[in-house]
Amino acid sequence: MIEKIKQLLAEVPSLAAQNDEQLEALRLKYLSKKGEINALMGEFRNVAADQKKAVGMKINELKQVTQNKINDLKEQLE
Repeated sequence: MIEKIKQLLAEVPSLAAQNDEQLEALRLKYLSKKGEINALMGEFRNVAADQKKAVGMKINELKQVTQNKINDLKEQLE
């Protein structure tokens, strides 16, 4: 995904135009790439949020397992 964003940015030429017509063409090309980049960034944020949620769930699961083991050890020592 990051490579695709880099590729899209590389396709946007520098804003060196000889006249208003060329400048408008460059602006439109930039705007078309900007939409693709924004869409990819949205997907990236969604993937990151899903991974963050999965990691949080795993941490909570490990905390519960650890607490259960502590409780079991306490019971054995009583």
